Amino acid sequence: MIQIIKFIQLLTALVITVVELVEEPGNGVLKRQRAITLAQDGMTFIFDVVKIPGWIAKALGSATFLGWIIDIIVSIRNSDDDLNVKEKTQIAISQ
Repeated sequence: MIQIIKFIQLLTALVITVVELVEEPGNGVLKRQRAITLAQDGMTFIFDVVKIPGWIAKALGSATFLGWIIDIIVSIRNSDDDLNVKEKTQIAISQ
């Protein structure tokens, strides 16, 4: 169980890093596919570090699951960016 949690932690860090690496304005579908491909490549390294059952690695490393995780991370990132814009606007208005 600890190995699975460690794997998920490493996978999350990898996906967040990959999302930041491919971030650029526009081309959302292309960026998503690049992020999935890079994450799957990076998972090869994670499999060498953390020994978990193959079926779990396959499920968590699937393009469908990674795409879902990437969508969530991008959504959180974008909502955070929107929040920062709102905060900056409020600060500018209050001055």
